[in-house]
Amino acid sequence: MRKLRIYNNKSGKIEDFESIKPGKVDMYVCGPTVYNYAHIGNARPIVVFDTLRRVLEADGYQVEYISNVTDVDDKIIQKARSEGVAETTITSRYLAAYLKLREELKTLQLAAMPQVTANMAGIIAFIAKLLENGYAYESAGDVYFRVNKIDDYGAYSRQNLADLEVGARVEENTKKENPLDFALWKKTEQGIKWESPFGPGRPGWHTECVVMIDNHFHNKIDIHGGGLDLRFPHHENEIAQAKAAFNHDIANYWIYNGMIAVSLATDESVCHTVLVVVWTTTLYSIFTVITIP
Repeated sequence: MRKLRIYNNKSGKIEDFESIKPGKVDMYVCGPTVYNYAHIGNARPIVVFDTLRRVLEADGYQVEYISNVTDVDDKIIQKARSEGVAETTITSRYLAAYLKLREELKTLQLAAMPQVTANMAGIIAFIAKLLENGYAYESAGDVYFRVNKIDDYGAYSRQNLADLEVGARVEENTKKENPLDFALWKKTEQGIKWESPFGPGRPGWHTECVVMIDNHFHNKIDIHGGGLDLRFPHHENEIAQAKAAFNHDIANYWIYNGMIAVSLATDESVCHTVLVVVWTTTLYSIFTVITIP
């Protein structure tokens, strides 16, 4: 087995890759929030991490690769309300389109694609555990994570906490003990909700992956991946929760695909541009959809 060298965001260095279990790689990549069709930025991690998997398998590793589906989110609820349909109508439509895209991009089959709505009992139990151990607190129907309980919070993404606190106070939430505390559970009056010991609501975004990784792999994994925009706050907050609940930082290697920069010249108007991936029989094409405010 040849030596693979890879950039690890955790250390900020190129490192020799060593799997936890000889010959076996456990890999988890943050997947889509299914509220619209995939754009070119969503397609990039599909291709990048499928390629990484193929490289690992070519080197002789057995790769167990899973990627989640976020099927409960404010954007999904807003889309459902705008169309006058149930959230499941929205998520079913766009999940089907996403799976078709993965197939047409000729990616290998994933070991699993866990969905948030199918893991709600585990998410609620996880939040209850954080509450019991003092890492979280309830406030007016919401539940927040206490970031000051994690000594090195911000270190993974190399954040200056003083600067973060100044920015957080601009839109300070008076329900929080600390402006940097993040929501684990949100009380809601609109949209889909679940009963819980903390009241009816739905989970915050940063908890689902921690729970689903532990549900599937039951321990620390080799690789956690995603788009570079997830490094902070999403992955910083995942690590904080994993340290609180499991006393580890989820993965040995944190790997990102970069962002796609798009420039669009216009005469006098400022445009919002969405690049949608459409498959043809021989290639996938990029169509530009322009809306002018």
